[in-house]
Amino acid sequence: DTDSESRSAADRAREPTPVGERGELLFALSNRDLLLYGLLSFNPRLFSGIIAVATVAAPSLGGRMAVPDVGMVVLVAGAVALALGVWLVSAAVRVVQFYGFRLRRVGGDLRYERGLFERRDGTIPLSKLQTVSVEDSVLMRRYGFASLAVETAGYAPGQSPSGGSEAAVPIAPRAAVFELAREIEPVADIDLSRPPERAQDRYVRRYALAGLGVVAAGALVSRLVVSFPWYALAVLVPLAVPAARRARATRGVYSDSDHVVTQAGWWRRKTTVVPAHRVQTVLRKQTVFQRRWALTSVVIDTAGSRSLSGGGAVAIDRDGGDADALADDVVDCTLLSVGVRGDDTAAAGSAAD
Repeated sequence: DTDSESRSAADRAREPTPVGERGELLFALSNRDLLLYGLLSFNPRLFSGIIAVATVAAPSLGGRMAVPDVGMVVLVAGAVALALGVWLVSAAVRVVQFYGFRLRRVGGDLRYERGLFERRDGTIPLSKLQTVSVEDSVLMRRYGFASLAVETAGYAPGQSPSGGSEAAVPIAPRAAVFELAREIEPVADIDLSRPPERAQDRYVRRYALAGLGVVAAGALVSRLVVSFPWYALAVLVPLAVPAARRARATRGVYSDSDHVVTQAGWWRRKTTVVPAHRVQTVLRKQTVFQRRWALTSVVIDTAGSRSLSGGGAVAIDRDGGDADALADDVVDCTLLSVGVRGDDTAAAGSAAD
């Protein structure tokens, strides 16, 4: 059993496992990969609490420290220590939650079990599958890992009611994750189409304005709370160019007769596969800022709760003509996949809008 734990999750996922009463073992999370998952799946939104604490502590430190800049040094050191502590606590929580994770195929369902102090198990009914998503954070991409989530009708990954769904694979080598994703929902090789180049110009302006906002906020804090070299924050402004380039490189869409695949997100990139027969509606969305650049987003809506909360499949910032063509193609493929006659396609496409 020790040798089995030491092997990589990818190797065990590829091994043929006898089918018994508990089904076919598709994936087992090793102790090594469990630790990596805890360390690499840190949620940056937790830093908001650190910022709030630092904001409250700054005036006190600034008023009590007589030596110039000592208050700022202590504040920064405290913030770093607090961030490290939050990271380690977050990793420990993940380790406890996903200890001993196993994923099995039992008939037409996927069944998982996990947990250290409280053993939990659940079922992912593939008959209700809506989307399959491969997700990877910046840290995961750096080390070649990704996670796999399966969403079923009515529930999204991370929820845990009976019959709901969970992360199908918390962490594994990226190639192994895509291999398992294709085993769950067969999809052809994906060739994503990126947004037009003018979308990158839009991102440059957006990030540059955000950088200027940070500089202005730093100047205000330096003036009213704790004095520090706020002008050093100006280095964030030129970073808008590489940030915009990365934003465009992590957004795209692909479609064929059976599936629609969208990709979005920089800090946590998500590649979502939507079977054509699961598409509920196809929407074209254009904000006032997109209108200035003649860009449109196409929302591929399913019956899953991620779509209801705005986290579903979206082809972001497409050229107007490309968006129309994509929406029409998805509607056509959806109608054909559910057995509707091709003559009804045009009318259904108008209804989907």
